[in-house]
Amino acid sequence: MTTLLFLKQFYVKHTSRPWYLLCVLCGLIFLSCGPSKELLVAGRVYEFPDRRPVPEPPAKEPNPDYDFVDKTVLEPVKAFFDFPRTFRWLTGNPKPANNIDAFDEVGNSSWFTNRAKTITLEEALRGPDTVDGPDLTRPWEVAGVKTQGVTPGFQIKDSRGDRYLLKFDPPEFPELATAAEIISTKLVYAAGYNTPENYLVFFTEEQLEIQGKVTLVDEFGDEGILTPEDVTRVLERVPRTSAGKIRAIASKFLSGKPIGPLTYISKRKTDLNDVFRHEHRRELRGLKPLATFINHNDIRRINSQDMYAPGGYVKHYLIDFGSTLGSASFSTNFQSEGFEYIIDFETMTKAALSGGAYKRPWRRYDQAPGFKSVGYFRLDGFNPRTWRPNYPNMAFERLTARDGFWGTRLVMSITDDMIRGIVAQAQYSDPRATDYMSETLIRRRDIIGRYWYSQVSPLDDFTMIPGTRGQRITFVDLAIEAGFAQPRETSYRTHQLSYNNFGGSDKKLRSSKDSGLSLTTNGNSTTITLSPELLDEVDALCRDKNKTALADRLFYLKIDTHRTSNKWKKSVKIHLRYVNSSEGFVLAGIERMD
Repeated sequence: MTTLLFLKQFYVKHTSRPWYLLCVLCGLIFLSCGPSKELLVAGRVYEFPDRRPVPEPPAKEPNPDYDFVDKTVLEPVKAFFDFPRTFRWLTGNPKPANNIDAFDEVGNSSWFTNRAKTITLEEALRGPDTVDGPDLTRPWEVAGVKTQGVTPGFQIKDSRGDRYLLKFDPPEFPELATAAEIISTKLVYAAGYNTPENYLVFFTEEQLEIQGKVTLVDEFGDEGILTPEDVTRVLERVPRTSAGKIRAIASKFLSGKPIGPLTYISKRKTDLNDVFRHEHRRELRGLKPLATFINHNDIRRINSQDMYAPGGYVKHYLIDFGSTLGSASFSTNFQSEGFEYIIDFETMTKAALSGGAYKRPWRRYDQAPGFKSVGYFRLDGFNPRTWRPNYPNMAFERLTARDGFWGTRLVMSITDDMIRGIVAQAQYSDPRATDYMSETLIRRRDIIGRYWYSQVSPLDDFTMIPGTRGQRITFVDLAIEAGFAQPRETSYRTHQLSYNNFGGSDKKLRSSKDSGLSLTTNGNSTTITLSPELLDEVDALCRDKNKTALADRLFYLKIDTHRTSNKWKKSVKIHLRYVNSSEGFVLAGIERMD
């Protein structure tokens, strides 16, 4: 199955190259050995086979200091001297993601689940949660404590035996980190990624109970035995609600055995299911629009976790969302976050060459956060094209327009009602903070959608419909559907149906002006009708006894989209496979021409 998907991908990408026929011919061997027709159905989500049982990989924890230097300095320097990659970017031919299928999609896997298109409001609000949080009817057993840093934390076990990590807000900014954790967890889950179950809980000190000897490591690294006085002292640094309750995130321990964080470059060589280099995985490259949306500026490997799951495979999670939106976990964001890296060579170069006259973009805007519970999370200067996390992300650095479009569809699938419902779960004490966060997220989402839907053709949801008077192909314009473009300013043009001339150069089926295609548009939905006469010509062409191989039945149709308001034009090719006179064409692939 996997091999066939690759062969389909090669065909879609390389129809203009003579050696693509070799891929197709090799595919015939696999087509004769498997359910080929099933694999060529558009819109069907496939399961990538990376959840097969494998030997447990050894745990590997990175050194945080080395990881910072590596991702901030060493990797960017190596990328600078990667001349083949630089040449591809300069010539407008960057390396595409290599785990996509012929429809420019990724399958369900241990990394990602295609739920964004079908998730309901109820499912989005529930998110990854399987229970209602830790049992509050009985005391929680304290199993561990963290006292280092600005925000302390406890490991607890409830009466059901479930283990959680309790995380609190910084003392000066009640609700800041806990709200960010709740909101971003649900948004990231709705987009399709694996996240922990994070619950917002309110409790008193009496809820915590020490059973047996629990080791305490203080801020100086000294070990001791945890006492009730230690618990009281730790909780003195935690803000209280107006009712005197402690507000916290209870993050449920992930199922399986932790083996260290994922990487955004290279592979985990000890995981036999890990076959794609991570910087070339679509779901990691395409994560950038989502990170931009929630301002996940701390999106690096330490905020992820690989688990050796009970099924005997590695499952990949994004975790720790306390440094998203306007929160830096220990305080509000710095105003520069989202605008530049912590060590930003480009900015430093501009400042040096200008003799200090260069004014950093973020200094042009109001420096004060609107709400202490929200932090610095604004629309001032927000630009999806230039947004940056705190550290260079090697997958993001390889983002193409097609990757960005794919990730943006995930963001745009999160509706206004979902956003408002998820933000309400953060339980801000000030209703104005709730409204502000909701509206800011909605507007950021739309800014991201407007940008990325203009970088490639936003035509999507292609469907082939049989009929007694020819076949029809329907599609929608996502930009019109979202309100970013108007039907009156939009027109579509179909080119002649073409084929590969049975191993030669591409050739139009008809040389006359009559293409045999008609096009009708209703709002954001458009239908292309292939006339019976055109289908008869295709059938006659394919009935030739020497022209019955799969490669000889592959056709494509190019569709141009024009916007008159800004003279914008983008194109997409839809690839078709002719079956026979009774079944006609089936969709075989989509090629967005960035």
